[in-house]
Amino acid sequence: MCLADNIMPHKFFRTLLPRIASELPELTLFYEEKSNLTLDKMEALAKANVRAIQPGIEALSSGLLRLMKKGVTAAQNVAMLRYAQSFQVESCWNLLYGFPGDRKEYYEDTLALLPKLVHLRPPRTLTPVVIQRFSPYFERSHEYGILNVRASSAYSMVLPESADVSKVAYDFVGEYDCVSTRHPETVQALFDAVGLWRRRWFGAARPLLQVTRAGNDYELCDTRNESEPKRMRIGREKARQLL
Repeated sequence: MCLADNIMPHKFFRTLLPRIASELPELTLFYEEKSNLTLDKMEALAKANVRAIQPGIEALSSGLLRLMKKGVTAAQNVAMLRYAQSFQVESCWNLLYGFPGDRKEYYEDTLALLPKLVHLRPPRTLTPVVIQRFSPYFERSHEYGILNVRASSAYSMVLPESADVSKVAYDFVGEYDCVSTRHPETVQALFDAVGLWRRRWFGAARPLLQVTRAGNDYELCDTRNESEPKRMRIGREKARQLL
């Protein structure tokens, strides 16, 4: 069952999820979630048979996330992907680009990070930002330097000529300065990196960063770098230092 709320109300962790877990154990769910989920919250979702979520990750650069006023960091977004994988909850997320006022270094930070994350589920798509009704980019477009805001051309393809598209549209476009127009090669590099990530994830030999108990120690298997896979044995004390 796919729930249609834009984001699951936080109180459902106390009210809905425990009841689903006990009363409807055969039901599997999809829900949209914020990306600041804790490990305990992810465990609660898994126990309620929420097998897939769409977290609002959207960026893996803290600079971009601050620009978006998301209230989370890149580290929190990566942690959410780890938690989801730990409980085998599918994370259906997207990576965005083309923000008003963005900087090239934000995407360079992302490009440097992606090879380290190939053991986690990749984004479904890399897609440009869309100006949506009720969003700050729509309501206060002048504050972000967005000019000529208008409804997406797709609406005129399906609505009658007499329709006032500006009143019924939800998705809009505008004109503004951003990295994707000044440095298209940076966006192409992102597309290439995400494509490689997806090919490796859905390929025959999925990359791993896996820790298992080995007696009193831990064994780390790291195949993120295809040309240089690693196996390491780590003692308990060293493992504590790495936390």
